Amino acid sequence: MLKKAGYVQVGRRVICDGKGQENRIIEVIIHNTGFGVRLPELYQAMAGIRSGRIEPIRNDVGSCLCGTAGMVFTSLSGKAVNIELNNGDRFTVSMRSLWYVLAQSGRYAPLYSIPRNGCSAVHRVFSRDNDSSDISVIC
Repeated sequence: MLKKAGYVQVGRRVICDGKGQENRIIEVIIHNTGFGVRLPELYQAMAGIRSGRIEPIRNDVGSCLCGTAGMVFTSLSGKAVNIELNNGDRFTVSMRSLWYVLAQSGRYAPLYSIPRNGCSAVHRVFSRDNDSSDISVIC
């Protein structure tokens, strides 16, 4: 059974990344923790072209994206967008409600937690990767 874990809303501001570049994002709030997904990456993930990154938002001096916390990709059925954090937690949001938010017809889309049932394939790929450029950082 899916349990509500947060929500997704359009980022109301432009946010900088670690290199100082400005990005338009969609905000993902999971258990009161803020994350961001860059809009071009989200659109590619929703189209099934490639997965996108979900990044934590650091709010100390100014809001900025810092590191990679996981991946965003379309479900096998194509009816949802799934989020998998590097710690193995998985979440889902309906594609339909996400489109409403992106079109600014709705204010937010509910995000649901997917129960764990072992280690997923995406998480195993990250744990075997020794490339230091892909190591995730949570600020």
